[in-house]
Amino acid sequence: MKRNIVWFVIVLALLVAGLPSMAVASPPALDPGWFAEYYANHDLAGAPALTRYEPEIDYIWGTGSPTPILPADNFSIRWTRTMGFSAGTYQFCATVDDGVRLWVDGQLLIDSWKVQGVVTLCATPYLTEGNHTVQMAYFEDTGNAQAILTWSGPIPSPPAPGPPIPWPPSPANAWTGEYYDDMKLGATTSPAKPPVMVRMDMDINFNWGTGGPSVGLQPYEFSVRWTRDVSFPAGTYTFCASVDDGVRVWVDGSLILDEWREQSLRTFCSTQHMTGGLHTIQVAYLQKRGDAAISFSWSSGSSPVPPPVPPLPPVPPWPPVPPVPPWPPVPPVPPWPPVPGPTPAPWPPVPPVPPWPPPVPGPTPAPWPPVPTVGWTGEYYSNQYLDGAPTMIREDPEINFDWGYGAPAPGLPYDHFSVRWSREVFFNNGTYTFYARPDDGVRVYVDGSLVIDAWFVQAAATHSGVKAMNAGTHRVQVDYFENTELASIQVWWTEGPAPWPTPPSPWPTPPAPWPTPPSPWPTPPAPWPTPMPPWPPGPVEVMVDNTDPGFIWGGPISSRHFAYLGIGGNMYWTNNSVTNPINYGKWVPRLGGPGYYEVFAFIPRDYATSTNVRYRVIHGNGQRHDRIVNQQAHYDRWVSLGTYYFNASQNEFVLVYDNTREPYGTRAIAFDAVKFVPRW
Repeated sequence: MKRNIVWFVIVLALLVAGLPSMAVASPPALDPGWFAEYYANHDLAGAPALTRYEPEIDYIWGTGSPTPILPADNFSIRWTRTMGFSAGTYQFCATVDDGVRLWVDGQLLIDSWKVQGVVTLCATPYLTEGNHTVQMAYFEDTGNAQAILTWSGPIPSPPAPGPPIPWPPSPANAWTGEYYDDMKLGATTSPAKPPVMVRMDMDINFNWGTGGPSVGLQPYEFSVRWTRDVSFPAGTYTFCASVDDGVRVWVDGSLILDEWREQSLRTFCSTQHMTGGLHTIQVAYLQKRGDAAISFSWSSGSSPVPPPVPPLPPVPPWPPVPPVPPWPPVPPVPPWPPVPGPTPAPWPPVPPVPPWPPPVPGPTPAPWPPVPTVGWTGEYYSNQYLDGAPTMIREDPEINFDWGYGAPAPGLPYDHFSVRWSREVFFNNGTYTFYARPDDGVRVYVDGSLVIDAWFVQAAATHSGVKAMNAGTHRVQVDYFENTELASIQVWWTEGPAPWPTPPSPWPTPPAPWPTPPSPWPTPPAPWPTPMPPWPPGPVEVMVDNTDPGFIWGGPISSRHFAYLGIGGNMYWTNNSVTNPINYGKWVPRLGGPGYYEVFAFIPRDYATSTNVRYRVIHGNGQRHDRIVNQQAHYDRWVSLGTYYFNASQNEFVLVYDNTREPYGTRAIAFDAVKFVPRW
């Protein structure tokens, strides 16, 4: 019995000895919440004034302080927490006043470290299954204070983005029409406002008269943009538009018709060679006042087939203009040189006078040019948009002016004016090179076809374009605008493709008097005075900003965002797609001459978070080079894309798509300026 009692005591003692060890066993590890570090400055500097664990980040302190040991202003906090997540895409949103930064596993997702009012900023990273560390930093400057962090997920993966169309799928062969209640396609505000109406139009063939396109859209001062992708077999096509008032037409982003002004019903055509495949056609229309009408079509072959339009009313004669010394009035003359055969009385036969020998008789004699006209009809406007009625109309013998800081004539401003010159000119059959040297912008048309397009602010630079001409009379039109400071413009042409040109000496330096050959009739004037020493040739640095005419945006306007950053204080940005592009930006330079250029892209300090932006440089004879840029790694700086040879043609450009192969919508891509720097 005594032995049993001893064993009972021993067993009981062992049981009691085991109880404490069971009571102090560690429980499974739990998430304690956010580890918060509070600082009495807004730089997270030094040792924290207070540390503690908090269940969530959800504070609106107003003008108060988070804790009595911190000031009500100029403090900062860092929260850190490690949590388990399922695999998927999550959305983290921070609502703060003032600055905030958010990291997941050390990767910066939100960076808005600045003084600001209440703002909500979100990021949508993809997280693998397992533990991830989330950290949020916050600072308060003055005034109200607030810090809230929420997240949700995993959210379903979005479907792969479709083809780059700006609106829902349309009927086959239909145009997407964007109708605006202003005359600048929504660009009267910044950022540009959306269209008031979007619809699918089967054809661009409207005659609204004095009415409007639709209920709710006024019948005056509106504009429309139509877009359509069309498959063309390889060949030459003629595009024609009949409009009242203005029209512009682009093919794959290249401007082929530019008649953006108030005018009565007229037809304009442009002939383009198209490669086989899909091409994007875009037509912009301007209605200012009066009747509204537009019809657009194209046909294969080089002969224009415009839609039927009523004949133009006769143009009243311009008021007489006194002759400009030293241009003496030229008496009426018969056609020269004499045509072989008997000359009817009262004109006696005239022997050949060099350098105009009589034509060689043959079965098909070549046409002879008509008597030269007085010169160019110049319409001068007191604005730089060729808008409204001209302030002055006069006859100019040449487009060869260097006004410096002065005005073209009394009654016109020194800056912010524009001129349109037009003239009927006889050309022989052949190829001609047209030249223009403006300060600032110029466009040159031949029979309505755009030959030179340099419509932007610039120092004096020479531009050229080549045009094949049939023998006969052709209409040449030159549009020019002056912005500020120096003003000059020279326009001339030569037969055949020519080397880099020597422009004529600036008007009003008069040429020598015209020589008179030994003949009863005066000698026709030469097309240009004796040129001065050659103008210094060579390319110059050219920059294309996102608001310049050389920049083209492709994709939905609703996904293009504007920010007051970067070159010129403005930039565009958009969120990324993955593999199929939705948006793109295209920079088309107007280079001063062929040669090697180093290409630079400007990366602003914000809205540039993608690490895989592909810049595509098209140069030379269609050569392509791609350069991947980590925009997130740069801060308000120019980044070199390499040095390449450019022909200085209109088919060379830099292109950026939004398909970065990063998780959908998680990155911002910046579109700012691109510059081209000559490298000899």
